[in-house]
Amino acid sequence: MSAVPRRYPSILILFAHPYPHRSRVNRQLIEAVNGLEGVEINDLYENYPDFHIDIQREQALLQAADLVIFQHPVYWYSAPALLKQWQDQVLEYGFAYGKEGTKLHGKGLLSAITTGHSQQAYCPQGEDRYTVREMLRPFEQTAHHCGMHFLPPFVIHGAHKLSSDELVTYAESYRQLLLNHIRGNDNG
Repeated sequence: MSAVPRRYPSILILFAHPYPHRSRVNRQLIEAVNGLEGVEINDLYENYPDFHIDIQREQALLQAADLVIFQHPVYWYSAPALLKQWQDQVLEYGFAYGKEGTKLHGKGLLSAITTGHSQQAYCPQGEDRYTVREMLRPFEQTAHHCGMHFLPPFVIHGAHKLSSDELVTYAESYRQLLLNHIRGNDNG
């Protein structure tokens, strides 16, 4: 009798960086998790350079995932334009929300973001006035509206100032976060 292969939870990373070749941090994060069993990396800017999103493809990827990760740099306190367009088009009424829109219920949503400013800038007294968690409220509400669980974000502050050693540590932490989810130890 052959053993039934273990089904790994599926993680869908929606990678949205318009200039990935300029980002050593986001590139390193993607490299750290590339090839992990159960992880699908969907590079939105590579797949949709013309911003013409294949909605059916994207919805199928979402349905196959247990955890959805929005990985991107913070652009003007939000996500890059293509990720916003992706949300507007893919998270349709009747699919992601509404009486019949239950396809994402019970899935996890996590933001994996990089910022240019230090962690100290993201507080009421800081330059950015709001915490990262406060700035992620639209993503948290999106998760709630779609019946998803919003998980604590993975945040790297001051991305352009990281040393090589710090970057390796963050990449390993990101990889470990995904491995914990795959193994069912995500506590989320």
